[in-house]
Amino acid sequence: MILWTKRRKVEALLAASLYEPLDDAERRTLNNALAADPRLRAEAEALAGVRRAVRLDAPEFTGDLVPLLHARLLETTPQHRARVSWRWVSGAALATGLAAVLFVSLPGLPGFGPSAAPMNAQTAPQLAPSPVKEAVSKANSMMASRDFAGARTVLNQARASNPKDAVAGEAQQLLANLEFTEFQRYPEAYAAYERLRTNHPDTFMNSPESIQRFNLLDEARRAGYAPMYALDAIRNHPSNGFEQCERLVALYPDSLAASLAMNEMRSLVGLPGQLDGPSHVVALERVRNRCSDPVAVAQVTLALGNAYRDDLCDSGSARLFYKEAASSGHSAVAAHAQEALAKLVIDAQ
Repeated sequence: MILWTKRRKVEALLAASLYEPLDDAERRTLNNALAADPRLRAEAEALAGVRRAVRLDAPEFTGDLVPLLHARLLETTPQHRARVSWRWVSGAALATGLAAVLFVSLPGLPGFGPSAAPMNAQTAPQLAPSPVKEAVSKANSMMASRDFAGARTVLNQARASNPKDAVAGEAQQLLANLEFTEFQRYPEAYAAYERLRTNHPDTFMNSPESIQRFNLLDEARRAGYAPMYALDAIRNHPSNGFEQCERLVALYPDSLAASLAMNEMRSLVGLPGQLDGPSHVVALERVRNRCSDPVAVAQVTLALGNAYRDDLCDSGSARLFYKEAASSGHSAVAAHAQEALAKLVIDAQ
């Protein structure tokens, strides 16, 4: 058997060997001690089992921890005690077996700290849930029950309190959509989409709908959002919707609002929704035949030229409609028709 003082030194070497390589002299001392003492070999086997169970990263070994670890023995959890038989664990085995406890409970001890703590389902730190993500989820539930005002309040509070949250862009986009579709507060919607574009460019650029609405509002604000309010009136009172749409196209030709008005006119002549190339041409022909305002006729004629060129790849028919639109006398429509004619010439070369 080894003398107690020498045994303490050997146990310290045994614990250190699990975390860092020993030099030649230390390795010889430890190997000789293990060969001479069966009890120490049993402790080494138990120590290795504890080391494998707790899966610790290697800390810096700084000295003999036995007295302090003995004081902590009764504080270990039943789960820790159940991992190995403590009958053979003393000295060095205690130094390693309870290291997992001390990494957390003794943060001031040199060489030990939170970074060395074992990570498992019970001890791993839980990331705090995103408050904005929770607000978005809550707002979606409120909108499903048509509590749009409550949803707006929840989103505004979450966004203002957590502007750097990873989900803040999603919350801002939802706010902008609420202002646009549910409240029809177009100045507020424009400001909300502008905030989304400036503060959350990735979210903005990944949403074609947001881009389209921002461009529409940016154009309409120059007229005090009058085109938007006119479209709302048309949708709310569809009885004379075609005539109102024609008036809107004539007032704001060559605009995004005019394009939306022509979509409404297509629906009113019996061809709603997304149309393929031939159906799109048929719908525009019907719209043009029903129009009486010359500016509206010129605008639809230009749209027909685009449909023949883009949807049917029929440059000959497109050229005829572009020439008619170019001679309409309306400057903005005629200018675009001239540009389209020049592009046809370039494409043909």
